[in-house]
Amino acid sequence: MTHVAITMLPGRDDEAKKALAMKQDIPIEEWKQSMERIPKEIMFVQPQEGFN
Repeated sequence: MTHVAITMLPGRDDEAKKALAMKQDIPIEEWKQSMERIPKEIMFVQPQEGFN
């Protein structure tokens, strides 16, 4: 499972933060396809083969 920390400027309520988190949640069966859309040049850690 991937964990991402997001730091926001003050002013967003808990509902806005939760909505952002839910947009980042990708069902496991869509993970590989979703990762293929992200340019490899901007990834800090490359996905491992066989990991999906």
